[in-house]
Amino acid sequence: MKVDLKRIAIVWVSAGALAMAGLAAPSGPGRAEPAALTVDVNKLLAAPPEASERQRAESHELNVALDNAVEPLDRAVAHLAIANWHLAVPPARPATRWVLGLHEPADAKMISASAEKALEHLAEAGKLLKDQPAEAARGSERTRLRRLSTHLKTLRAFADLFAAAGSRAGEKTAPESWSQMALALSEARESENVQVASAAILWQAMAWEQAGRRERALATLPEALAKPDSSFDFLSRLLRCRLLSDAGQHGAALALAVRIAADTRDWFPQEDKPDLAARNRLVGLLQLKIGQGWAAALKLGTRPSDAELLGGVLEAVRKDLSADGRNSAEVYVLERAVPILVPRPAVAEPGRNPSDTRSAPGEPPTSAPGERDESPEEK
Repeated sequence: MKVDLKRIAIVWVSAGALAMAGLAAPSGPGRAEPAALTVDVNKLLAAPPEASERQRAESHELNVALDNAVEPLDRAVAHLAIANWHLAVPPARPATRWVLGLHEPADAKMISASAEKALEHLAEAGKLLKDQPAEAARGSERTRLRRLSTHLKTLRAFADLFAAAGSRAGEKTAPESWSQMALALSEARESENVQVASAAILWQAMAWEQAGRRERALATLPEALAKPDSSFDFLSRLLRCRLLSDAGQHGAALALAVRIAADTRDWFPQEDKPDLAARNRLVGLLQLKIGQGWAAALKLGTRPSDAELLGGVLEAVRKDLSADGRNSAEVYVLERAVPILVPRPAVAEPGRNPSDTRSAPGEPPTSAPGERDESPEEK
């Protein structure tokens, strides 16, 4: 007897996901057809109202720090901090949508626009660092200069990639350019700093995919069921599922997404139930996208009735995502699109000695104005 592996896979995935949702699978010939499998993705992943105000305040503080910086190296730090912020904070939410393939044209433009601003500040920082010859620096100053140069190179690689997310001068970025941007992140992905390495892996895979080299993108990503080391690592697992689905491996992609949702509690034991639920809702959006794509492919195939077997799992996910009272804060998104390598420099307060290099409130201690302590990768 010939075994229909596709049919078995669908039933297994549906049963597993429904069990996770605490629902019973519909049975019998008279079962109701699932409702329209639509959710308002823009509403679910929209930024909370206070986000814009918070970002304006942060941007203002960064610019004040730049205005107050006098020494060339201090101004370079301020420019790097502003560039880092433009790459990390404003693009975080649209970048999450981009990874999952749920982005709109406005998301790509926003990511690109923020990266262009970052590139302007990186250019200024580069000029200032170039005017500080390493052979003239001594001791801690030389270490600081080398560290800033490394940050400049890393941030520029991220910035170039993000800038290409939206069209430049109305032209589509060529595959060869995406490949070069992927290669530019090779050094960062080998960093001893876990956050830097995992972010570089995520965005390098995205660049390979944009270059039309999906196999290399998948080879770049970690295994989907391996425990993630960071928020970027978590998104990398979801990206693997999305790329498998885009390659036509819908069953494998959906099965992995179901397993990821089941493993989040073990992966993030320090997080409370609302945070875990938020992660699972993001995975749910991915499951819905994969399932809908699979159902559409099945309907066009030789066994269109198989598409009905996906109805239960997709409807369960849709109901959870569309439940009354849900808001955007309850769906997980990246807090930052890239790590913060250069924090906001300290701003001199009234009556405070400008030579006091302690950090501004809320920032980690620093060894020099606007700097943080060395991480393992920098020593």
